[in-house]
Amino acid sequence: VLFMARAWDPGNVPDKSQKAIIEEINETRADSIRILRREFGEMFFGGLARDEFSQKYFNDVVLPDHNLSNKQNYLELLREFPICIATKGLNNSNGWKLAEYVAFSKAIVTEPLCFRVTGDFGNETNYLEFTNTSELVDAVSRLVDSSELRKSIMENNYKYYQNYVRPDALVLKTLRTVADECGFSI
Repeated sequence: VLFMARAWDPGNVPDKSQKAIIEEINETRADSIRILRREFGEMFFGGLARDEFSQKYFNDVVLPDHNLSNKQNYLELLREFPICIATKGLNNSNGWKLAEYVAFSKAIVTEPLCFRVTGDFGNETNYLEFTNTSELVDAVSRLVDSSELRKSIMENNYKYYQNYVRPDALVLKTLRTVADECGFSI
């Protein structure tokens, strides 16, 4: 089980109305790491990216090495873990990690998606949802305990990537949409 994330310094955000939202995101991520470490022990790897802010406020959950969060090392780690956790980003965005997890055919556990994703991407098919740490533990446990469920979600994400996310598939769907709008056929 893998969950690597970053914490944002609320003091560095120009829009002060987002301060409470950023603090909540940071706390959710830190609490998730704490409970995943406690519940899954050596089966879990993760933490917050090591930076000055995270070390000051969340030192108990920072990654052991700052190099682990660089892109190359992150992608190498990602290959090793079949179950990956995603959380919401700023403005309730679906984080880019969600797309990376799909591209790597992972079994995903995520907070509810706030934005529509094209195609047939859904809860219980491509991912399991959680809204609190208890539901997070339950969803991860389901995937750990059921190789059938884990494999099904991973296969569904492979198919989804092939049909919707792979660059050539994405370009073709875009061209078809434009052609349909203009009355052409491809």
